[in-house]
Amino acid sequence: MESWFGERFGDVNVLSQFPVVKQAMKDLSLALKNSRARGYFGLNILKDPEYSDSHEVFLGAGLSVFLSPGLTLYYDVDDGDGLYAEAALSLPFSIGIEFSLDGSLGYNAGQWGYKSSMTVFGLSLSTTISLGNLDITPLIFGQAALDEQYKTTDNRSFDGYGSLGVTYEF
Repeated sequence: MESWFGERFGDVNVLSQFPVVKQAMKDLSLALKNSRARGYFGLNILKDPEYSDSHEVFLGAGLSVFLSPGLTLYYDVDDGDGLYAEAALSLPFSIGIEFSLDGSLGYNAGQWGYKSSMTVFGLSLSTTISLGNLDITPLIFGQAALDEQYKTTDNRSFDGYGSLGVTYEF
């Protein structure tokens, strides 16, 4: 789960995969036999032209056990120059309709010039409604800043939004 990644960085373009990270994830996957992620990002941050081009590698792993715990580490090798970690949990449940309740907790170890601290706690609720080849996924999301430096631009400690994903398979 990459809960607030889009909000945090603005527009993100995946450029390619980093071969060294790819091999490390292959080795790790043999040990875990569960979910994993790895890659390389070219970041285009439209909100701040000073940092409009940066590069980041990431490595993540999750376990297919109760609460589906996962951890993703992001290291910016360019303008962001630092490490960001996000731990996540996911709880599927049903009340006549299948839902997923997902939570995440972030820690910034100096990335983008911020002081090292816990960043945000995020919580989302989503479901997928399938109609033949059409999937509709409503989602609500909220995040609370855990440190003053992560408040919104209008000085709020909490931010939330909703989204509606639509997928059609040919």
